[in-house]
Amino acid sequence: MGTAIWVTALAALALLAALPRPVRSARERCECEMCGNSGGPTGKVGNTAVTDPYINAKPFPPKGDSHVRNDTSMMILLSAYRDPRCAQTTANVFLRATHPARMHVGIVQQKQDTGDEFDCVALYCEVMKANGHPECPYLDNIQVVTVDSHKSEGPIWARGLGEPMVKPNHEFCMQVDAHVDFMHGYDTSLMKMWAMTENEYGVLSTYVGNLGRDLSKKGEVLVGHPYYQVPVICGTIKGGHGVMRNKQAFGATCLEKPLLSFTWAAGWSFAKCHFERNAPNDPQMGGMFDGEEFGRFIRSWTKGYDTYTPHRPIVFHDYNHSHKFQRGREGTWNSNPSNIKEAVARYFAMVQAPGHREDIDLQSWGLGDRRTLDQFIEFAGIDPRNSKDIDGDKRCGTLAYVPFTEDKALLDTKMPELPYPLPGSMAEASSYRGNMPEVLPEYIEAALFMRGMLNEAAPDITHERQVAEFGEPPSEYWQTLIEQAQASEREPKREPEPEPEPEPEPEPVRHDEQPIVNDVEEQPNHDAARLDDYGVAVEPEPSKHANGKNKRRRKKRHQDPAELTNEDDVPGSAGRGGSNGPWSLVHVLVVIAAFYGGLTLAKNGIIMWKNREIPKAKAYIA
Repeated sequence: MGTAIWVTALAALALLAALPRPVRSARERCECEMCGNSGGPTGKVGNTAVTDPYINAKPFPPKGDSHVRNDTSMMILLSAYRDPRCAQTTANVFLRATHPARMHVGIVQQKQDTGDEFDCVALYCEVMKANGHPECPYLDNIQVVTVDSHKSEGPIWARGLGEPMVKPNHEFCMQVDAHVDFMHGYDTSLMKMWAMTENEYGVLSTYVGNLGRDLSKKGEVLVGHPYYQVPVICGTIKGGHGVMRNKQAFGATCLEKPLLSFTWAAGWSFAKCHFERNAPNDPQMGGMFDGEEFGRFIRSWTKGYDTYTPHRPIVFHDYNHSHKFQRGREGTWNSNPSNIKEAVARYFAMVQAPGHREDIDLQSWGLGDRRTLDQFIEFAGIDPRNSKDIDGDKRCGTLAYVPFTEDKALLDTKMPELPYPLPGSMAEASSYRGNMPEVLPEYIEAALFMRGMLNEAAPDITHERQVAEFGEPPSEYWQTLIEQAQASEREPKREPEPEPEPEPEPEPVRHDEQPIVNDVEEQPNHDAARLDDYGVAVEPEPSKHANGKNKRRRKKRHQDPAELTNEDDVPGSAGRGGSNGPWSLVHVLVVIAAFYGGLTLAKNGIIMWKNREIPKAKAYIA
């Protein structure tokens, strides 16, 4: 009898030892291993701990409910210089999206009539055919500007030509290069990431990852684990012609949400489309490369826009320069930049550099009047007038939001017209039906090769767990945003107020005065129901007798269920016997079955809670 008990006990211990060991969540790793402050905030830029940018003032929150809907339109703008990869990038827009029907693409293709025997739209159809879509879908969602590459004047110029493709019905806009791919489900991840800025004028932007190394064929992120590292641009230098340009990026770790920044990157920019209308690329900056990114950033910042480093990589770039088709094509736009002198003069006039030309009319491409250059110097430690980085690299991760007086007219601004006739043609891709240009096989192969570069490996941490741990907002916070949007729709519409009488001209603002506080509308009384950082109602101060119970309840409510489980990582623990008599094999099996049964019930309960039905009156993102 004794031998049987020992054999049974040893068998049970062996079985328990074979169970998966508990896997610490990303938050536990980041708090303890990276930041060394268990229970505190996470996030570092280099060795600098991230601080709250909204501690003194908060931005204007997102308006309307477009940022929580799955039918909100997105316009992806890309410019291609003699590059057949434009077709694969366009296909990626639709193939990687959770809701492809809402996606739109605007292509600026610069190519030669002889020597570039391909068309981005016709080549896109071939790429989609190779991916199992012979009918060439979404042509109605694509526009194209075609320009003779002999007339090309560089990336700023080309991106400026594409701005008129942004239509009034496009709500969100993203600018990328013509040779990129995206994380699977990028459209919903971008919307949630943007919502986490809590800023109607927020812009997500940073350098992008390496396509061949950092992305799997399934669109899973392979880079940055286990501390969720992302590139962050933390400074500027004096570049060509004496203008400001971004420094190389270095790593930020364990960011819980997008990080307020003082730089903007041309290879990945995502915001509401009024950003494109109010701070568009300047088509009169032909020939320039250095100065593109800082120039657009300072224009947008003075108009009230704020750039944020995304806390997860979503866009990935083909950095390869040895493709066969690239020989004799790349970089030929700047072989004779005859107008570079005028472009540099426009830049220095914009930043009000000492001795700049006074006769330059910047039109719609100048600085804004919501913030000043002096405020920017104080904010970022960078002096645009003298192309000098004072101490900007030491402020990364500790920037404080600069408030301003809102001009709501900016939300309805129209796209400025090009200052000269379009040096090419603009067409809807739907016009290609029945008249599709022929594409040579070598260009189809060149386009498809970009997808073939992707890694076959699976990520160290599953895609689902990545998104749950350090990708999307906590479930309760996101559900609260949806419920607030639904409640706002039920409010009765107010009658339009009469036009106010014209007011006298305001006195000029002195730079030595205190910053203007946000001119927000009347807010509801929060005394009755105080809200926490996630917008969740905080319970009233409990009595002494209920103190322990309410603490436990609050702790449980703010805990993100996504961090507690993973389909591949189920924590196990050893059971403890409480019987006075000997344990039989039946007893052991019953205990093990109960253990697994409890885990299964808990896991299913969490999944059901996370996937609880949201009312279908509107198409909201889950």
